[in-house]
Amino acid sequence: MRNFIKQLKAVGQYEELQPNAEGRLWSRQLGLYLGVENAKLRSFTDLHQIISTPAETAEQEQHKTEIAQQEVERLKEQLRTLGASLL
Repeated sequence: MRNFIKQLKAVGQYEELQPNAEGRLWSRQLGLYLGVENAKLRSFTDLHQIISTPAETAEQEQHKTEIAQQEVERLKEQLRTLGASLL
């Protein structure tokens, strides 16, 4: 028996969803593609860009914060080298 996924078309009516070339399914309700990447269910934009999970977004923001802190320390050291007094 063939496996396929259906989505609600109207009350009591379902239609079969066909995967695209990448094997992803378009969800009209979500306005996103759903697919598997690295053995995990992921969502993708209509332009096929992966949408970060909340955990990935938090990790990216943490990384940006660390880089900014390193830059502040570098600039402080540069000012000290130039003889500036820091408060």
